[in-house]
Amino acid sequence: MLFKNIFEFEHGDERESRTALACGDRSCTYGELHHAIESFSEELYELGVREGDHVAIWAFNSINWTVAYYAITRIGGIAVLVNFNLLPDNVVPLLVFTHTNFLIYGDVVARRDDPRAVDGLIEAAHIDPARSFDMAVKDVDLVARYKDVPLQGSHAVDFVGTETVTIIFSSGTTNHPKAVELSRRAIVENARSVYLRLGFSDDMRTLLVPPLFHVFGLAGQALHLCMGSTIVMPQGGKTQELISLMKRFDFTDMLSVTTTHITLTSDESFSPDIAPNLVRCIVGGGFSTKEQLEELESHYKQAKLYNTYGLTEFACIAQIGPEDSIDLRFNSVGKPADHIELHIVGPDGAVLPANVPGEVVARGDGRTNGYMGLGPDGQPYDAEGWLHTGDMGYLNEDGYLFLVGRIKEIIIRGGESIAPSEVSSALQKLPNVAHAIVIGMPHPVFGESVEAFVTLEDPSVPFDEKAAKVALKGTVARFKIPSHIFVRESIPMISIGKPNMRALKEDMRKLIES
Repeated sequence: MLFKNIFEFEHGDERESRTALACGDRSCTYGELHHAIESFSEELYELGVREGDHVAIWAFNSINWTVAYYAITRIGGIAVLVNFNLLPDNVVPLLVFTHTNFLIYGDVVARRDDPRAVDGLIEAAHIDPARSFDMAVKDVDLVARYKDVPLQGSHAVDFVGTETVTIIFSSGTTNHPKAVELSRRAIVENARSVYLRLGFSDDMRTLLVPPLFHVFGLAGQALHLCMGSTIVMPQGGKTQELISLMKRFDFTDMLSVTTTHITLTSDESFSPDIAPNLVRCIVGGGFSTKEQLEELESHYKQAKLYNTYGLTEFACIAQIGPEDSIDLRFNSVGKPADHIELHIVGPDGAVLPANVPGEVVARGDGRTNGYMGLGPDGQPYDAEGWLHTGDMGYLNEDGYLFLVGRIKEIIIRGGESIAPSEVSSALQKLPNVAHAIVIGMPHPVFGESVEAFVTLEDPSVPFDEKAAKVALKGTVARFKIPSHIFVRESIPMISIGKPNMRALKEDMRKLIES
């Protein structure tokens, strides 16, 4: 029954006084967190939030963010999770597409450059200003706000479990957003799968690095809150902040993308003694190579890195376990998670035998309810409920999953999903750019880097790569800006009139290495 009431945090009296969350100079116990969630949900109800209303959260990770999320879902609202790196022009289409009618916001990248960024967003997204709430951490502490305020009534909604409670955007594109609908049951089952595979206990101290608008961060936090762990969230995630937190909290567990471990362990101020009791590091958000994991694990005293494989649409599909050999931990993403069916299929949909690569498909309660607004033909799963991941892999004789590549175009840079079409569209709006091709290339730190080729309308006019990158900062999030933008006379094409991506990737590899 441990996971049944994950959204209510019913841990019993013995956990009421235990520290639940810490972020920056603030912390709260489980009792304080529970009280703040119930109190803020009632304030949201007074604000007008009702069952089925879409309420966006646009803010950096914080205790306030967690209170807001669970308060929304407690009264039946659907939390729409927005990337805090996005610019208002990128956010507005997402809010309009999802019919969002309430906005809870805090500190975001856009407000650093323009204090009035949210005002323009609210107007452009047609949200009533009275239906917005500023929870910027510098001004608001949602735990302290209600600490001595008794609860006034309760409008909590009883859930069946399959209703959508969360919308997360998977591709990062603003032109054709994929709004992934997740149910309460999906979040619970994905958390439960990790727990059963790794055998967590309730005395853990966990460093949670991923953003909460990402399914890895959201599901990871849900798991550890359910376990009664102490969760520490960095404010910015810079290397020096992580090292400082490790010295302060003596972590036993850590959740992050591989990129975080690479930058952390390569810093000259890092040493194994900083995290002597760190034993489990769950890595996700992209593919991790054998060489990366071997190198990273050698920097810790006793920590083991465990690959987990999932998508926004299905957060935990496969998981490495503590009993697995070094070879399996470094080469495989593990066995299918608990209560999950997993197959490898060929182009015709037929199930393939062991050691034969094909597309990874999965089915189970942790799967998404679907993409909002795309209709039956636009869903990522088939009529039998199999989610088609777009990833290539194979199962060995013992049922371990090995990934070999992707058949979809999405670039995953440091755990962030990037749609090439969005970046190429922004490039093509720059002066003198006739055509743009954006591709992902292997990167030793970020997993993949964003790279681009452009052709020019007037080749006699020099192309200024630096100026182009500066111009892109006004139209796409910074993590989507290409590392390199190379000029070509033309784009090679294949016989059916599509760009020859194989040739372009080979040319890109040579240019980057030269």
